[in-house]
Amino acid sequence: MPTRLYSYVVPSPSPDNQIGTLTSTYGLTMIPGSKLIIKVNPEGSTDLLQIKGAHLNIEPGSNVEVIGLGPDFPPLSTYTIVQTTEPIIGHFDRVVIGSNGHFKAP
Repeated sequence: MPTRLYSYVVPSPSPDNQIGTLTSTYGLTMIPGSKLIIKVNPEGSTDLLQIKGAHLNIEPGSNVEVIGLGPDFPPLSTYTIVQTTEPIIGHFDRVVIGSNGHFKAP
C-alpha cells in the first residue's frame, strides 16, 4: 500500500545542505497541501525522490519547492528531481522557488 504524504518530503533533510536521495519501494501519494522540497546546486546535482516498483501519485494541490545552493546557476538549467520505475500519476500544481535569491523563476 502506498504511503500517503500529509506534509513534506525532503530527500536530504541534513542541516549542512548536502544533496541526497530518498528511495521508496512502496509508492507515494502526495495529497493536497503536501510539498516536495528539493535542493539543487550550480554543478547540476540535486536531491532526488526515487520510487521503485510502485506509483508516485501526485494529487491536485501538491507543490514542489526548489532551493538553490550556491550562486551562479547556468541559465535554463534542467534537473531531474523524481525517478520512477512506474508511471507518475498527476503533476505538481506549483513550483515554489526558494527565497535564497540564487536563481529566479522564468
